[in-house]
Parts: sequence; C-alpha cells; structure tokens
Amino acid sequence: MRKSARHEYRQAYNAQAVVDADGSQLILSTNVATTPTDQPTSCATILSMERTVGLAQTVPGDAGYASAGAVETLQAKNIEPPDRCSNKLLQFARETL
Repeated sequence: MRKSARHEYRQAYNAQAVVDADGSQLILSTNVATTPTDQPTSCATILSMERTVGLAQTVPGDAGYASAGAVETLQAKNIEPPDRCSNKLLQFARETL
C-alpha cells in the first residue's frame, strides 16, 4: 500500500512452499496469500498436504511461522510444530488471553 502520493505502490504477496526435506526436495504443497508474514497462512499450507500426500510428522522452520493457534492445531494433528519454543509460546498465549 502507498504511504503517500510520493511513495510507490507495492502489491505484496507471500508465497509458501512445503518441500520434502529428506533429500528429494519435492514440492508437496504451495500457497500464495496477500498477508505480510507467513504466520497467518503457514498452518493451512502445512495441513493442505493431508488431502494429497498425507501429513508430515515434523515441520522444521523458524519461530516466524509459529503462533499459539498454529502450534495447538499442529500438535492436535500429531505434528511437531516449527518452533523449538512451542511450549513457551503456548504458555505466553494462555497468560495473555
């Protein structure tokens, strides 16, 4: 979006791909959204594999992909979330709600 008439307009898209990290690097799922970060759509992108190749057991990634809701959703599907601090993230979310 433009800040003012002097600033440029940028249409921003956030593209995500889930790939097989065990060597083949085969693309398993993709998603393109108009969100500024990965956080709102990462869980849906990961879970979209359920109807094609099946769900992963572990999802590597950085904390930028994690939110309390995403961590809970992935754990409910027996998927290790992409955040080494997932328990701390859930605790923080529960304390602030």
